[in-house]
Amino acid sequence: MKRFSIFLLFLIVGCALNAQDDYRNYVLSRTMLNGTGTSYLDNITYYDGLGRPFQTVQKAVSGDKSLNKNLVTLQEYDAAGREWNSWLPTFAGSSDYLAPASIKSSAPGNYDNDSRPYSQPVYEASPLNRLTAQYGPGVAWYNAGRSVKTEYLLNTNASPLKCIKYGVNSTGGLTGDPTTFYTSGELSVVKTTDEDLNVSYSFTDKQGHTVLTRQMNNSEEHDTYYIYNDKGNLCFVLQPKYQESVDLGKYAFQYEYDACGRCTKKKLPGADFVEYTYNAADQLVFSQDGNQRVQATKKWTYYLYDKFGRLTEQGECTNKSATSSPVVYIHNYYDGYGFINGTGFTDSNYKLTEAQKAYGKGYQTGSVISIFGDSKKIYLMYQYDIQGRVVKTVQNNLLDGLDVTETTYTFSSNPQTVVHKNTYKENGTQKSITETYTYTYDYADRISKVEHKLNDTKVVLSENTYNKLGQLVNKSLHGASADIMGYAYNIRSWLTRIESPNLILKLNYGYSAGGGNIASMFWKSGEEGRQKYTFTYDGLGRMLNADHLILGQQDDDDDDWGVTTKLMSTRTGRQIEETPLARENAFTERVKKYDKNGNILELVRYGQTGANSYGVIDNLTMTLTGNQLNRVDDASTASAYGGGFEFKDAVKQDNEYAYDANGNLTQDLNKGIEDIQYNCLNLPRLVKFKDQSTITYTYAADGTKLCVEHKIGNSTTRTTYCSNVIYEGGTAKCLLTEEGYVSLDDREYHYYLKDHQGNNRVLVNKNGGVEEINHYYPFGGVFASEENVQPYKYNGKELDAKKGLNWYDYGERMYDAVLGRWNNIDPMAEKYYSISPYAYCSSNPVNAIDYQGKLVIFINGLHNGFEGADPDYWKMKNHSPNFDQAVMDHFKDWNSRYYDGSLGGIFGLSYNMQISTRFDFGYITGLRDVKDIISKLARDSKGNIIETIKIISHSMGGAYAKGFLKAVMEYIQKHPEECNGINLAEYDFAPYQPGSQTAIEGVDTYQYSHKKDNIAGNTPIRDAKQMDTYSDEKRRHSIEDFFDYIKALPEGSYKIEDGKIVKL
Repeated sequence: MKRFSIFLLFLIVGCALNAQDDYRNYVLSRTMLNGTGTSYLDNITYYDGLGRPFQTVQKAVSGDKSLNKNLVTLQEYDAAGREWNSWLPTFAGSSDYLAPASIKSSAPGNYDNDSRPYSQPVYEASPLNRLTAQYGPGVAWYNAGRSVKTEYLLNTNASPLKCIKYGVNSTGGLTGDPTTFYTSGELSVVKTTDEDLNVSYSFTDKQGHTVLTRQMNNSEEHDTYYIYNDKGNLCFVLQPKYQESVDLGKYAFQYEYDACGRCTKKKLPGADFVEYTYNAADQLVFSQDGNQRVQATKKWTYYLYDKFGRLTEQGECTNKSATSSPVVYIHNYYDGYGFINGTGFTDSNYKLTEAQKAYGKGYQTGSVISIFGDSKKIYLMYQYDIQGRVVKTVQNNLLDGLDVTETTYTFSSNPQTVVHKNTYKENGTQKSITETYTYTYDYADRISKVEHKLNDTKVVLSENTYNKLGQLVNKSLHGASADIMGYAYNIRSWLTRIESPNLILKLNYGYSAGGGNIASMFWKSGEEGRQKYTFTYDGLGRMLNADHLILGQQDDDDDDWGVTTKLMSTRTGRQIEETPLARENAFTERVKKYDKNGNILELVRYGQTGANSYGVIDNLTMTLTGNQLNRVDDASTASAYGGGFEFKDAVKQDNEYAYDANGNLTQDLNKGIEDIQYNCLNLPRLVKFKDQSTITYTYAADGTKLCVEHKIGNSTTRTTYCSNVIYEGGTAKCLLTEEGYVSLDDREYHYYLKDHQGNNRVLVNKNGGVEEINHYYPFGGVFASEENVQPYKYNGKELDAKKGLNWYDYGERMYDAVLGRWNNIDPMAEKYYSISPYAYCSSNPVNAIDYQGKLVIFINGLHNGFEGADPDYWKMKNHSPNFDQAVMDHFKDWNSRYYDGSLGGIFGLSYNMQISTRFDFGYITGLRDVKDIISKLARDSKGNIIETIKIISHSMGGAYAKGFLKAVMEYIQKHPEECNGINLAEYDFAPYQPGSQTAIEGVDTYQYSHKKDNIAGNTPIRDAKQMDTYSDEKRRHSIEDFFDYIKALPEGSYKIEDGKIVKL
């Protein structure tokens, strides 16, 4: 069976039941949903005579459970015993077993009669069983020959297979030049051609190091080189632009190490170097970035730990001694609640009984967090239940009140109720807001209803309906009075349509069969006319053209539009009739030129230029210094009508833009900004305009935005953020909900109608009345907005348009949609070496989003800063082969991915010590990658997945793994038909902070810990299987100490069948 190994751990509990079929081998798994055993999920897996799973049956989950219909998947094998056709889930009757022939004959009917509702691998003719092609589901892709193709080659001395031979000299400098190449046959090369016919090459040396990744844009090579020293440490990464302009400071990632292999200096392109100092336990104790170094009094960030290696204190000091003028920013508490007797924790909400305190052992129980620029602090407490779930959080806010959240859980640990109480002072009077979420789950444990209660008023916020394949097909808002959103999907479960009374959107993926990039998008908002974007991309997947059309309404069905019913006016009830085509290129956006790092160099934007005229409003040429902006020139003479969205070319000179030593934007003369100042987290502190207007930001030391104050001319407004309650001038303005917000002056509910990217397209009230309509350019600019009543727009992010700022706040950094660029270096820039750290979404804004501005899956733990998400982390000094290779050999699965579970290793110690942070990053990454991972898994002829995903984690990677798997499981629950048959298992070696972790339901989690591990210990992970680490007296924390257990790693015993967890 083909498998994907992921170094993460999962666990689910099931029970074997009596035989369902007397003549076949099977395992039935029952997952209990309540404590009495009256509600459960059944899953049956059938095995052939060789012990291979070939059919899974998920009981009674298709549509109405009372119909007793099942979802069935089929896995076929070829004559060599290799996985072959993996069939998508099939809607079946009540039988516990369905003959393969019946599955094959009935499956197409569930997918619009597509004759290939399965994925199919193609193997090379060799004993290596290597894939040469992988076809996904869909006859259109097969007929067009669109598969992911793989070729296995060797380097030569001719393009595109030649490779420059760089090196590192004895002083750490770069050697080599564009005329020195590797000898032919010295490197192995893997050529990949994706479904969009885009080609890439990966070059690997004999030590297993990737030395070059080459992406082809037609015949143009985009090369990213990786250079290692004699010890195998990564010292340089050269971006594609480096090959055109040899400048290490502008286009290279650079690293230096000490004798112990620890990184002591790191430099990102466009930023000054960061210096690191360690203690004898290899823990990072001091760091200094460029901004700290250039201050009149140089500063260092310091880190203190407890005996278990957990971060207890973080702050800044003036030299390498934490006792020298230290300023404490964060102090963390663990295991107990003695701190609640101290300053700041006096409110009765912080008090716990002795029994409640006992559940905090092994967990972070509280924090004291400084507020930059304010003498106040945040006093935070966590309370846990006996299962280690957070049941209460308490923290103070800037308005002399508290934010208290209490959560209860279902038997399966889903939130059942969440009560949030916000207290604050308004004009000296203490006030409060209390909201309660109540979640209802259907028989498949999917959310079916969300109720919201504000003080004493309860409404049905949303209700979900799923189709027979488990896909979300309808969401009703405010008891269906606000709107009913309908969703449709193609055979690959890609969203193809959203349809409601106030928003209709259709997505087309490729003109025949492509890899998932959106080729065109139609939409209609409210009673406005239809609009369309047609997109084209280059060979690197970067958007080139977004050609816009304003269309009329049509009387009859229109296949191009894709709406199956006639459009009626929601106001008059009459059919709308307009001209078929009104205007071309009204709001077109085109990138005329990128550099090799993905920076936009030339951008043309169309817009409204008069009451009834349209034309080019921006014709931009961007001049860069490295990846950083130097100046922007606009050749267009037209302006946007009515002060609409456009670039304002206010000055024409060099150095219109400037950056600090950390690569943060400090000047934008075209916006009249003469100075931008940042705190030590690289978050903006002050924006100062030429006319002395200012915007001041207040952040907590953990990066939470607490307040923004705008002083524009003689007007001052102050916005305060207290959890999900937003205050203007100290008065509660709105309360954000899961589907929109409540305006607190009139207690009215408002709902966002979102598109495929989470962009807020339409705002409606509880009765379905349209209150706001937004239309977006692909890079996020709002080109038309009716009744601009609220600031959350593109990707659902807050837009600050005051004083012409037009920045979107993504949390980690600010985004300027008019230029398609970030203002700061991506904190995760080292995960995307080939791309400019300022480029938005890899220059593909149509198909990608950035949530926060930042198989066998191997998730590493803490490392020296350069081994993250890399096979180098898993190298063995005393064993052969390396750990990752041995795992893949054991499972006979050589398809793998690598993730950095420690978020930058030692460079991430300012935030990666928090288990919640690692979990959250894993979750975000899982959200980003799960669709791609699932889409590439082999399937049987019914489309059922016939692969397993193994998650292998070490140390800090355990928490990251669980966040990653949480995202995977959520995707599975939302797309059960797409994920049918998948098997998940997590193998957690020396998990760090294990007592604060809980295995993810539905994933077998195997924990391997050594009792002599003085870094992580051997506290059990809740719900994980504690594996026998025999003779571990001399074994410690290193991944090398777990090598001997590989040969006994078990297979996972659970499988996902039609969205249900089934025991194998």
